[in-house]
Amino acid sequence: MKIVKKISACIAALALVLSVAACNLFKSNTDGPVVNAYDIAVQNGFKGTEKEWLESLRGKDGDNANTVYKSLYEEAKENYGYEGSFYDFVAEYMSGYAQASVNKSVDIAADKAVKSAVSVYSTFSRTVTVYDFRGNRTTREETYTGAGSGVIIDLDENGNAYIVTNFHVIYDVNDTDGYANEIKVYVYGREISSLAVEAKLVGATATYDLAVLKVTDSEIFHTSNLAAAEFRADGIVSAGEEIFAVGNPEASGLAVTSGIVSVDSEYIQMTSPKDGKTKIEYRVIRIDAAVNGGNSGGGLFDLDGNLTGIVNAKIVSDEIDNIAYAIPSAIVKNVTENIIANCNGTDKLTIGRYVVGVTIAIKNSYAYYDAILNDTRIVQDVEISSVASGSSADGVLKAGDILKSFEYNGKVYKVDRLFSLTDVNALLYERGKTIKFTVERGGEEKTVSITLTNYSNLD
Repeated sequence: MKIVKKISACIAALALVLSVAACNLFKSNTDGPVVNAYDIAVQNGFKGTEKEWLESLRGKDGDNANTVYKSLYEEAKENYGYEGSFYDFVAEYMSGYAQASVNKSVDIAADKAVKSAVSVYSTFSRTVTVYDFRGNRTTREETYTGAGSGVIIDLDENGNAYIVTNFHVIYDVNDTDGYANEIKVYVYGREISSLAVEAKLVGATATYDLAVLKVTDSEIFHTSNLAAAEFRADGIVSAGEEIFAVGNPEASGLAVTSGIVSVDSEYIQMTSPKDGKTKIEYRVIRIDAAVNGGNSGGGLFDLDGNLTGIVNAKIVSDEIDNIAYAIPSAIVKNVTENIIANCNGTDKLTIGRYVVGVTIAIKNSYAYYDAILNDTRIVQDVEISSVASGSSADGVLKAGDILKSFEYNGKVYKVDRLFSLTDVNALLYERGKTIKFTVERGGEEKTVSITLTNYSNLD
């Protein structure tokens, strides 16, 4: 039997070389402080989470990890009298991030997450045609309201805040100009009509289904126990990882639902909220947490209470249960920064970016299990399939190049998934800035530089 699936918008109406002092890494037979290897890495200049450090040791497919860990293990046995097995050593000294997760739970993380959650109500207007009993036709303006959710991403002590939500929460194709005439938000625990807070639209993009709202000098935001959400540091999720969503299902108030990551990254097509016809492809995380109308724009959080994505869609079918989607936090962070920099205080509501001018595709893909990190990861070889004539990349990058990494504004991004590059495309690249690409060409690695000159508007 053919299954017809409908995807519905959820709205109601670089490796680091470490030089460490081995004597500080392990327990010795004498009394004294015990220092974790990650702490030493930080002291020696590493910037990032413990998980990111472990991954930097591991290498692309786990090939570095066993060598590094076993070398440290042998030194611990020989010089410091360590008596446990290799895996005891790894668990005791190298996997603090995994041990720290033992006591994590949704209820503890949700206490943090709800402080950044808001429900969003957008008022629209449309022209309707009415007929009297004689058949005479007249038109009148009619207002209607749609409900969604949002997440506070910036907040100061004066009650000023930025909130991220979905584009389709603040835009309706039936409205006179599409955009909401009025937007009100409510914070957790203060969801009564007298405590509504006015929000203004800063900017939005249907291409990413994201929008930024601004609250100014709000006494409620000033006095309530609120906090801006913390974006997940690594931005990468794993299948089977526990997550939870905070949203405003069926406009009934902020609520928490939990589940797991079903697919860490995939692509779905939805019709553009602007015309209901144009197809737009979105990169999303698939989840099985309960999502309903009104959850759109709400946060997806991990067990640290960090923002992992923004819920934007679900599959509606009598034969399908619990398939919902969220826009990954890496995209959310880059797009919101773009909107605030590009639109705030201007007449513009949409954004743009300077582009490289290449089309990329997956040449090879595989999964591996890392027993030390206790994680299964997908790794992809990302290839340039074409270079646009006259673009910034024309004559610099070539079809067939395998992208290994790129550097922009002093930050190096490793390319081991297709989205490693596409997520960063949401950044507000600046005209005249240089991007350095490391590519594999003809079996050799080389670095090339591209100066950005081509601008592209986003819907």
